[in-house]
Amino acid sequence: MSNINISFQKMIRIRYSIDASARFSPSPPLDLQLLTEILVRKRHVVSLNAGCSVPPGRNEPRYIQELRECGYHVDLRERKRILTGFDKPAQRKSGATDSSSSEGKRVEAGTIRYVEDLVDETLQTRIAESVMKHFEDQGTLVLATGDAQPAKYSDGFLAYAERSLKMGWDVEVVSWKKSLSSHWTNADWTASWGDHFRVIELDGFLEDLLACSA
Repeated sequence: MSNINISFQKMIRIRYSIDASARFSPSPPLDLQLLTEILVRKRHVVSLNAGCSVPPGRNEPRYIQELRECGYHVDLRERKRILTGFDKPAQRKSGATDSSSSEGKRVEAGTIRYVEDLVDETLQTRIAESVMKHFEDQGTLVLATGDAQPAKYSDGFLAYAERSLKMGWDVEVVSWKKSLSSHWTNADWTASWGDHFRVIELDGFLEDLLACSA
């Protein structure tokens, strides 16, 4: 969900000329019911999956239950703590008489961050499960993401979309224009799939998604 929701917040700032340094409190919620209607469009659904993450020790966000009420199976993962920066040798002051030498000691210099861990990989596993389960009755795979890069432990959404297309599935990518990877709009790649692949941009639905969440 982060790819869609973060870009939603950015689009609100752009549309209403809100400074990037300004903070929303609380953040405008994305209307998940309307988003789901845009994704589904009254078609028969065999599987709805969402991948989400939370910082360690945090309670489950309210939107997780909203996703479940919309019919999604939610894979909620705890974010991973990482230290960005570097270690540098501690410097000993000239003339110091402390018997415990600082030689060999190191002083940490960096920033602690919490990053998503295996969220994309888990969601791509769900895609593979659905495609294989319904391989005799292909339908439309809808991906609500603009990301096309490989994940740390998987080939990425683009690779899974391409595999699904080769198996006879139609594929739709639903994304905000600013977060849509150019891989999804590469003319040679899209031409090879014809009407079996399409991109749906969410930009035209911004006011609806915001107004319905008020």
